[in-house]
Amino acid sequence: MFAVPMKVLPQRELHGEIINNVSDEGQKVYVLSALYDPLKGESMKKHIQEAELQSLYLMMGQGLTHVASAHAGNLVAIRGLGQHILKSATLSSTKNFWPFSCMAFLVSPTLRVAIEPSYPADLGALTKGLWLLNRADPFVQATVSARGEHVLSATGEVHLERCIKDLKERFARIDLKVCPPLVSYKETIEGDVVDKLKNLKLFLKSSDCVKKKTPNERCTIKVRVIKLPPSLTKVLEENSSLLGEIIEGNAQTDKNLDTDFKD
Repeated sequence: MFAVPMKVLPQRELHGEIINNVSDEGQKVYVLSALYDPLKGESMKKHIQEAELQSLYLMMGQGLTHVASAHAGNLVAIRGLGQHILKSATLSSTKNFWPFSCMAFLVSPTLRVAIEPSYPADLGALTKGLWLLNRADPFVQATVSARGEHVLSATGEVHLERCIKDLKERFARIDLKVCPPLVSYKETIEGDVVDKLKNLKLFLKSSDCVKKKTPNERCTIKVRVIKLPPSLTKVLEENSSLLGEIIEGNAQTDKNLDTDFKD
């Protein structure tokens, strides 16, 4: 049996299941993580848990029908597994069973925002809501930053809007403040530059670069990093306000960048 949390279910104790055997209400099962290896015996204790199937429900469209047992091929919801399963797991009636591997996705959460409750007293409800959302949605990542901010990561704007709505209306049920998307800034490269043109030619000819393939392996992205010339850095720093206006589309026509590059 392969367990997949379903965020559309009405209670957090319920999880969607794909059954390849007969399951009965009240049955004792083993919850196996993807790292469980039945050949390693006692060393795998942290990857196996014992749980009881408290209630079984057939998932019929948007409705749930309570049943005493479920047979192979049925998609069911099971109550009593909320504390044992984070996002996915394998359920088995025996320890001598190889678990299913983790589900692989072609997308990853890249849009990050910091969220906080509108009222500080609701911080506990927010923490609990993020915990529930993280269990219910396989694409969500809820973390705490080094500054103590609660950071919610989603796969895009639409997904983020849905997550915020679920937090407000279902999981946390509080008013939230959502900051603009977080962007990580890194330090620049330092070093002495003597012959800039010569060093640039040598750099472009070198094979030192970072390569990364897209999930479908159809495209390969190569990145090289080189320090900006001091003169260009100076121009950018001195005209930062004007550059900001240009980006926002509010630049005045009588303003010009100082392009006096001097080595």
